[in-house]
Parts: sequence; structure tokens; C-alpha cells
Amino acid sequence: MYIKELSKGIKIKGFKKNSLTWLCQCDPFVYMFRIDPGKYCDKNWQYYTLEIGIYSSDVFALCWGKVPKGKSVKNTDCCLRGRISDFFQENGDIEFYEDVDVKELQERINFLIEKDIIPFFNKIKSFEKLYRIMLFYEEKAIQQELHQIYIACIEYVMNKKNDALIRLEKINNQVWKKKAQEVIMRMTNKQLSAENN
Repeated sequence: MYIKELSKGIKIKGFKKNSLTWLCQCDPFVYMFRIDPGKYCDKNWQYYTLEIGIYSSDVFALCWGKVPKGKSVKNTDCCLRGRISDFFQENGDIEFYEDVDVKELQERINFLIEKDIIPFFNKIKSFEKLYRIMLFYEEKAIQQELHQIYIACIEYVMNKKNDALIRLEKINNQVWKKKAQEVIMRMTNKQLSAENN
């Protein structure tokens, strides 16, 4: 399979590879680069997208009430995530045909990692920077309501507690409104716990 051969040639300094995902622990975040297999592939044609993400255990715990088990962070655990094309000028789609030049694709991806992805991650070293990026990419978010919940969790971590509560109370979608109410409860309980200690 082409993808296994391709992934062997992708090198990201400071990142650990697990299958088609590369992770870098850099407190308070985990940075993720991932090759996402397409759903509709066959032996003659394969389609993949390149994705990036940023994970925070503080934000995840506030949002979901727990921290993922195991050492590996999944793309769905990231508060900021998307295709390369959501963040950069580059198209992050990869198509494999029988006559594909894997070495050329490796070079293209490694160049993209050095030129765009690493500098992007290097800019986001604080919750303030993550907050700004989350606001900037607000309209491109796959799930708008979840994106708003993650922004509220970041606001809470940054001690913008009132802003967080106001943002959560504005969520009207029935499915996500329930999640927003759960997050408000966690924030309230955390605040009460801090006040009692």
C-alpha cells in the first residue's frame, strides 16, 4: 500500500509517529499532524487528506469531563483541527494512482511541514495565541457549536469566566445546548471548589 511507504519518509523533528499520526507534546498543548485516509478508496486509487490539530488536556477536561485514556491523542480530541487547506494556501489532498511518485510526494509533504506547519505550531505556545487562532478560524470550523464551546473553555482557562458563560448561553442548537449546559455545570463546580479551598 502506497500510504505506508509514503509515511515512512515523513520526518518531523520532535514529533513521535503512531501509524499515520505524528504528535508533539509541548506544554500546555499537544500538536498533531495526520494523514487521514479517504472513505472511498480501492486498490487502483487512494485518497488522503493532510490534517493538523492542537489538543489541550485542560480544555478537553472542561468540555468532556474527562481526559482521553492512553498516550495517543486522536484528531477528534483536538480543540483546533482541520485540513491543511483550512489553514494554509496549500492543498492538503493526496491522490495515489498506480504510477504515483511516492518520493516526490514525501518531498512535497516534508516541505509543507517545514514551510507552514512547524512555523504555525511555533506561533501557538499559549492559550492567548490559541484563543486568537480559534476566533480567526471560527467560520471555517466544521462544527460551529462545538467550536464555540471550545472557545468558551479556553476563555475559562484564561480567567475570562464571564465571557465563557455568555458564549455558552448563546448556543441554541438543541444537541449542543445540552453539552453547553454540562460545561457550565463543570465550570461552576470548579469555581465553587476553588472558592472552598
